[in-house]
Amino acid sequence: MRSIDVHAHLTPQCFWQATERGDWHTIMREKDARGREQAIVGGKRQVLPPRARWNPEERLADMDSLGVDVQV
Repeated sequence: MRSIDVHAHLTPQCFWQATERGDWHTIMREKDARGREQAIVGGKRQVLPPRARWNPEERLADMDSLGVDVQV
């Protein structure tokens, strides 16, 4: 039986590139005390997906390691 991830996220490379230098359209990115990437939008923090989901190649490797066949 195939394993399907029905709650998948992928943050586009253009987001990471645009926010790499700090402030971009009021969106900033920084790491919290635990080293997790966060987006700061309008003063509110949101934890971003792990690095393994930053580009399709890394996400595919992540899926393989977890035994996930498909994501939607």
